[in-house]
Amino acid sequence: MNCKTNHNLPSIEKNIIIIPGDLKAFENFVDTYQERIFATIACLSELGTACIIEKITIDVFVELWQQKVQLIQERGIGILIYKTCLRHTLLYLRQHGFEERIQLLRDILLCKEPFLGLENL
Repeated sequence: MNCKTNHNLPSIEKNIIIIPGDLKAFENFVDTYQERIFATIACLSELGTACIIEKITIDVFVELWQQKVQLIQERGIGILIYKTCLRHTLLYLRQHGFEERIQLLRDILLCKEPFLGLENL
C-alpha cells in the first residue's frame, strides 16, 4: 500500500456512542473502527505484515478505550483516532529503525503533534 498524503487515508469519522464501563459499547466501537484504523496504520507505516499492523491496531484500541472519557467529550472523534494511530505507528517505526519512513511522514503530514513525542525517545 502506498499512501503519499493523508488525503488517501480512509475516513474514520462516524457517529457512535461510547458509555464508560459498557463492554457492548466497546465492542461496537471496535466493530465500527477496526477496518479503518487497520487501513490507516497500513497506509502510514507502509508495513506489509498484517501481524505487525494488527498489533499496532490493538495498541491503538487499548489507548482509545483507556481515554474513553475523552472520546465521549470529543466532537472530532476522527481526529483523536487519527492522532492515536499516527502516534502508535511512529513509535513502532522508531523502535524498529524506520527513520526514513518517519522523516517522510514528518515532511508530508500536516499534523505535527505526534512527532513531538518521538523527540524524547
